[in-house]
Amino acid sequence: MRIRRFHGLKYYYTKSFDSIINSNRKISYTEFIGLPEEIFYVEEGNIEELEIRTEVLLLNPSQKRVRDISIDFYIPSEDLHQKIRITKKSHGDLKIRKDSYGNLIASLKLDVIPPKKKEKVFVSQVANLNAVKINDIEWGFPEKTHDLQINYRGRLQNPRHEDIIAIANKIKSKDLYTTVTNCIKFIKANVKYERNAYRLGGRFALKHQKGACDEISDLCASILMALNIPIRTVLGYVIPENFHAWLEIFSSKKGWIPVDPTFGFMGFIGARWLKIFVEPKPNTKLLKIKCKGTIVPKLTFYLEDMKIN
Repeated sequence: MRIRRFHGLKYYYTKSFDSIINSNRKISYTEFIGLPEEIFYVEEGNIEELEIRTEVLLLNPSQKRVRDISIDFYIPSEDLHQKIRITKKSHGDLKIRKDSYGNLIASLKLDVIPPKKKEKVFVSQVANLNAVKINDIEWGFPEKTHDLQINYRGRLQNPRHEDIIAIANKIKSKDLYTTVTNCIKFIKANVKYERNAYRLGGRFALKHQKGACDEISDLCASILMALNIPIRTVLGYVIPENFHAWLEIFSSKKGWIPVDPTFGFMGFIGARWLKIFVEPKPNTKLLKIKCKGTIVPKLTFYLEDMKIN
């Protein structure tokens, strides 16, 4: 058992359930779904006062002025497992709004960036992150209809393909928890994790039996949407490793429940899972820019002194 540490948090993997239940420390844990043997992920403690900075560097590479610049970018928002406060903004007129998904969007308008010059825009935040586990498996039942819109979005997440519908019919159960568990077990048995340079969608993962976290999440979302289960994709970062995608599934009894089909976690999200934003639609960009002229942007996240991009 190798114990790792980050910012006051201890985390590790173990096969010994007895060591977990007999521990006198405050811990959070979950079992990996779909593995051939019993393995648990364990966290001790939480992450407190983590400094986060979201930075956008705007470079004007031309010999002409760039005018009427408007930028919008996502910054981490509060969630059931993370509390966020804003500590500093680069510009006094930088505005932050919340959308219908609970995302925080930073917006700024600039009149001009002179030739060969650059402008730095940033928002600094402090986060407190705790693991959350829903122990109750009474999630309710798959809904025939729901007042939240389920979006069908082409090749990345599309529940209308015959092969997706066939899988959905095989894994469905009378209750929501078992249906989602069956879906994750199917994916674990049929899709091997492999990183890709681009997001290729759920059917790519199914056809080639491989995919990164976003393809795996897209496949899981497609299958569950075929059963009319409301679902949304979350983009974030697993501290201190990689950008990551996971899902939230709507339960009439529990609200939005975190599910990570890549790891195989059900109703659990660790303190290391920093949520950046919920996708309004698949492949939503973190940064949007409008301007008169040419701008070369660079978006970077910092966790304390660690640069991630």
